[in-house]
Amino acid sequence: MLDDKLPQTTIEYLEWGNPNEKKAFEYMLSYSPYDNVKSQDYPHMLFTAGVNDTRVEGIGSVRKWWPSCDKPKQITICYY
Repeated sequence: MLDDKLPQTTIEYLEWGNPNEKKAFEYMLSYSPYDNVKSQDYPHMLFTAGVNDTRVEGIGSVRKWWPSCDKPKQITICYY
């Protein structure tokens, strides 16, 4: 959302706020699940992705969240 040259980014500023403004950026960061992962026990998680979505490859959600996991060997990846 920081790159206002991407399509539809500035449209979302009406709903989420403009992250280029410090107050809005700090608020978004405060509830961002990716940025607020702590080293603690979490319940099992299910990551889903559309295998046939041409905009995002199916493994994309695993690549995004894998580094945040304390014990990545506990993750099972299933494709349907």
